Amino acid sequence: MADAPGALLLRLHSLGDVVLASAAARHLVATHGRCCFLTDEQNLPVLARMGRGVEPIGRAGTGSGMKALRIAMGRARSGGCAGAVFDLQGNLTTLLALWPSRAQARLRTDRAARRALLRKGSSGSRARLPYRAAEFLRLVGGEGSALPCLERPRSDASTKDPGRPAIGIVTDGRWPLKTIPAGVVAELTRIYVDLAGARVKLIGSPGVEREASIAGIGRDGVEKARPSSVAELMETVSSLDLLVSPDSGPAHLACAMEVPVLVFFSSTAPALGFWLEDPAGYPGRVAYWMVDGLDCRPCHRHGGTACRRGGAALCRSAIVPLALARASMELLG
Repeated sequence: MADAPGALLLRLHSLGDVVLASAAARHLVATHGRCCFLTDEQNLPVLARMGRGVEPIGRAGTGSGMKALRIAMGRARSGGCAGAVFDLQGNLTTLLALWPSRAQARLRTDRAARRALLRKGSSGSRARLPYRAAEFLRLVGGEGSALPCLERPRSDASTKDPGRPAIGIVTDGRWPLKTIPAGVVAELTRIYVDLAGARVKLIGSPGVEREASIAGIGRDGVEKARPSSVAELMETVSSLDLLVSPDSGPAHLACAMEVPVLVFFSSTAPALGFWLEDPAGYPGRVAYWMVDGLDCRPCHRHGGTACRRGGAALCRSAIVPLALARASMELLG
């Protein structure tokens, strides 16, 4: 395959989806010799850890629209990735940017199944969206395990303390209904520090000062971590012994780097396809936690900003912090 033209892979947005495309990228390296992976600039550090043969292509300095995408694709093709194009974004921007040529394979979401799932909830609908990583792998002609895999930074070895595990809690995110409530974060922090003797990192997003509303962050063993880039987020996550996170990009990073992660589902659910239906499919890496008995979940494909039933969302207000802590400590072992 050394003389074959490399493949061009498109997945522009969503940190989690870029992580889930890692198996597809590795397959293209095996079949085409190299894979030029074109994505948004902020996601390039993820591609750098997908292994040899995956070449990151960003849109830095060219904007974010169709014209910028065509310029970036031109750079990739002139650099040797003139073979098959696989469009894992599957939106109008990538479709027009490729014209008059076409992608060899293009992501097509079953929107009818997704609407049925969001309308009826996972317990009231038979609709299940396919596992996104497996769908990506199938689109590029691969088969077998599609579990995401990223190389871990080596700089985290000196931070490990077997006698005092480091536990990270993702405190906020773009979609408020998907986050862990501040009171639950505070109680989890107390349990981890006082009962488990752990060190806790409260991992926030740039520009969000939600930690100010979380009680007890000044206690010994608790620190803030506010990564300013995806590269810093990867460094932070890789230094942990356990991550507790909403269904979000940091959770996917932890899974791919084999950092044990307890994924908290409130308004979303595994049935949306971004996680395997059974967490046992991620051996030793992942466990799920959600409030039982809610037939309205998932109610939004991204998470949403308010409960559509009005008032406090039961998927968040009915959380028992001790149960959440026990589940995560079982994963830590």
